[in-house]
Amino acid sequence: MYYNTTRKLVYGMITAGVLLIIYGLLQYVISHDFSSDDSILLFRMKRFVLPVLGIIISFIGYTLLKLISEIEEQALSVREELIHLRKIVQNSTNDKH
Repeated sequence: MYYNTTRKLVYGMITAGVLLIIYGLLQYVISHDFSSDDSILLFRMKRFVLPVLGIIISFIGYTLLKLISEIEEQALSVREELIHLRKIVQNSTNDKH
């Protein structure tokens, strides 16, 4: 409820990671004509770095998503406990009067 914006950002992060993985893997399929050694090196780096970066970003996003779910669950538990304790306090003050 309170973390909807954060959850949307994390979903975007996971999506970006998956897109980087796909784009990096497509670099293996696409053949390029190179005119210099610099472009060959850049192409090889893109083929390696983009999928690895995508995996890292997706993993971080997945971890954050699990963390947000755990925080929401704990906040709900604390809220329910507070409601229960308020009822106990109200009942004890009503019994004294």
